Amino acid sequence: MVRESVTFGLSLLVTVVGLAIVLYGVSLNAGLALNEFMLAGGGVVLVAIALHTGALMSMDDAHDAA
Repeated sequence: MVRESVTFGLSLLVTVVGLAIVLYGVSLNAGLALNEFMLAGGGVVLVAIALHTGALMSMDDAHDAA
């Protein structure tokens, strides 16, 4: 149970950090064009989603019996 909590908490934290990077990139040029920060933030969000998906796939069947 603790492992799942840490994994989901970590994926939430990485998602928030990725979104903050994207928003920083948008604020640099008012969102008129793509820049490196927007792309990097999007990559971080994708990594967070992959981490979350991997954690869901590795859960036991007893957890999803709700």
